[in-house]
Amino acid sequence: MPLDENRGKRTVVLLLVLVGVNYSVALDLDDIHITVEGRAYHAQLSFDVTSSVDQVTAVLTDYDHPDRLTPDVTNRAVVSRQNGITRVRTEIHSCVVLFCKDLTLTQDVTVVAGTIQADIVPEESDFRRGYVHWLVTSSTSGGSHIRYESVIEPDFFIPPLIGRYFIRKRLRQQIFATAENLEREAARTPVPLANQDR
Repeated sequence: MPLDENRGKRTVVLLLVLVGVNYSVALDLDDIHITVEGRAYHAQLSFDVTSSVDQVTAVLTDYDHPDRLTPDVTNRAVVSRQNGITRVRTEIHSCVVLFCKDLTLTQDVTVVAGTIQADIVPEESDFRRGYVHWLVTSSTSGGSHIRYESVIEPDFFIPPLIGRYFIRKRLRQQIFATAENLEREAARTPVPLANQDR
């Protein structure tokens, strides 16, 4: 292999380490598809992990440890549980370029057999509408295949200089980091006792 190619690969790995990206993860930012319709941002992502459906679901519904998936979450609390719906209020400190804002996101969450649907409650959020949908299914390799989809429409002022480009870029980074953290945290989560003999 030519010397310049070796040097180039080492440089890429060094850059990934410096910006905090785990080189072993197969995900790529290009795997995340984001489109904009009006003021709403629509994101999609599919990826595989080695953990079971139950392990992944346990991490996604761990409301007591809000920073497991993203450090932007400063607080999370279960507001109520009724008729299979868990209302969860999340407080977020997010920055895009030099624009930082504390946000509240309240969602009604339902969990059914590897499907997690979190619908935004607009009157209790800084967002006009939206949802987050996780579909976690068993993969042929023994792990899980995860499909993520979200729609989110902000209900707060965004300075014109920030623009859609930087919002989309920040959203991609957040989703990428969440997927990475989910893979790591699910692998650390014990397999539920009911599934250990399967």
